[in-house]
Amino acid sequence: MKNRFQDFDNFIKIFYKSSKIFTYQGINLIDIFIADIYQLHFSYFFDEDKVKATSSFSILEKIYFSSIDNKFSRLEMLMSNISFKNFGTKLSSDAILFWPTQITHLNNQIPVYRTLIKEKKRTQFITNRVAIYKSLQDKDIGAVNTNKLEIINTESNYNDKKCAIQSWNDEVFTSKLDDLVNKILSLLSDNIKYIDRLIKTVDVLKAKHNVKMFIIGNDLNPLGRLVSIYAKQKNIPTLSIAHGNSTGFSLNGRKVVDKYCIYGKNDYKTLINYGCKKNKLIITGNPSFDFLPKKQNTINVKIKKMLKIKNNFKNYCLIAFSGTGPILSENIHKNNIKSLFKIIEKNPDVVFVLKLHRKDEKKYYKDLIAMNFDNLKIVNHRQSRLIDDIFIWLQGCDLLITVSSFLSVEALIFGVPVITMDLFEKFQDLSFIKQGATFNVKKEEHLLTEVSSILKNEKYVKDKKEKIRSFIKNNFSSLDNRSSLRIYDQIISMLKQTS
Repeated sequence: MKNRFQDFDNFIKIFYKSSKIFTYQGINLIDIFIADIYQLHFSYFFDEDKVKATSSFSILEKIYFSSIDNKFSRLEMLMSNISFKNFGTKLSSDAILFWPTQITHLNNQIPVYRTLIKEKKRTQFITNRVAIYKSLQDKDIGAVNTNKLEIINTESNYNDKKCAIQSWNDEVFTSKLDDLVNKILSLLSDNIKYIDRLIKTVDVLKAKHNVKMFIIGNDLNPLGRLVSIYAKQKNIPTLSIAHGNSTGFSLNGRKVVDKYCIYGKNDYKTLINYGCKKNKLIITGNPSFDFLPKKQNTINVKIKKMLKIKNNFKNYCLIAFSGTGPILSENIHKNNIKSLFKIIEKNPDVVFVLKLHRKDEKKYYKDLIAMNFDNLKIVNHRQSRLIDDIFIWLQGCDLLITVSSFLSVEALIFGVPVITMDLFEKFQDLSFIKQGATFNVKKEEHLLTEVSSILKNEKYVKDKKEKIRSFIKNNFSSLDNRSSLRIYDQIISMLKQTS
């Protein structure tokens, strides 16, 4: 029999009934950590030894939440650089502040930042993460270091609140759920010190620097949610720009920013179905597509040099797998890798660049490496981050081979044909597969044929273009290079309303 608390809404409702216990400085901690709690809940109930009925979780939820390490809170991770102070530019007053929490947020924030600068608006990036700072620095953009801010009233007494949270219990939960509940209580109580510091950071930004607006990287992670919710108390408007399609995660409906800029009608309909309020959503398109580099027929010089790629190859194929997870088991992942042997061996005039995902491991490729193929280059995640613009990796690319990565969408937008390897038919509901935008391979013996047909038969690829166009139209607003301007107009409108 299915446990009623396997349904997340039923489960979380019990915590919300004790909102007084879980409120600190007027902020409901359950709201702040909703994604982390969801992930802990997911991890508990997706263990198939405990619960077989896992159909309530979507495919994308299984992929996404399985990839997050639940050993520590993401707020602790996002604020763990507190002692690092030797970087950062001076903070201006009356500025619009971009607050990314992951490098991936920069792709969509930078085009809007540049538009604001062009229109002579005062704007800056703010972060405490060294990787984000360095990535911005590489693009000649400075960033304010939150660790350098002079925090007002650093003394805090939150021990009583910690004790109250740690001792909370509700008899409606059975003892079977003790482990899950205790993990959630620890998550909340252990992070109050970070909550406290972040609240005081926003206080300083308002009181001493008169921040005009926050452009939040992601209002589902705890840092983005806290800033967004607390900013309302301070009458500071907030906006977030989608950094991926919003389909697949019901949690995406719990937006807390004032306005959320999304890619197209498909996202709009999905988010409404997830419970998001219509007045929060603005269809703008994807600003990272406004300034796409011109597609070149040759591999990027930096990549060529880094991987020591010779000039004697006729084609370039990028391979991007996402590693293991609850949907993609270790055996399936190994089988996918094994399927690559033949296509690499049979295509000596094609250079295959295998770009490892952050949760993939080189150990899975040891047999492939042992083959010493002259036309195979394997680049680990640490190496690939040296060049973090995916469109640079797609320069000169004739084919992308992946399983379920969102990189498929970026490749299709950039005019690169995509093979999705779904040999065990686990990902048929993914939009780009379902709508026929990719060359979907279900049998290993068909992979070699598909690679050959795509690289050697122009008509074969041309026949797929109508489905690709249809997919892009359904999932993105028109690619007119004006997404950044639409977001700029929304920002200016919001500032006028609060002035």
